[in-house]
Amino acid sequence: RYERMMLEAEVRRQINRESRLAELAGLVEKPFSFQSRDEERQAWKEAVTAAAKDPKRFQRPFHAKPIPNTVKTEKFKFMQLELEAKRAAARARAEEARMKARLRVEEDTKVRQHTADRAYQERLRSVDPIWNQKYDTKPLGAIPDFN
Repeated sequence: RYERMMLEAEVRRQINRESRLAELAGLVEKPFSFQSRDEERQAWKEAVTAAAKDPKRFQRPFHAKPIPNTVKTEKFKFMQLELEAKRAAARARAEEARMKARLRVEEDTKVRQHTADRAYQERLRSVDPIWNQKYDTKPLGAIPDFN
């Protein structure tokens, strides 16, 4: 039993010694070299050139503006009512303009008719002998009663 314990202790000591030697080997300085620094510098230069060639380097990320509160209100109904009121007002103005134009045309027609009637009467006076008498005649149809 004692020998077994001694053997186990020797195995543990051997394992500890090997792990300690491996740890110490990792701590020993490596020979001086610029290789790691050169690799870092080369990687940095490549990143800078890639960033310089990037076509999106001047673009800012898009951020949409928040939706205005007026969009969320029931504005469509009011817009429809307003549009209908505008159409009704336009119809009323058009009807009023038509009425004025019709009255103007009727007045012009009356003036023309009156002018034509006067011209016709003037022509009748110049042609009809009853209108060309130098003295006044009694109006026709006025018959005196001799009884």
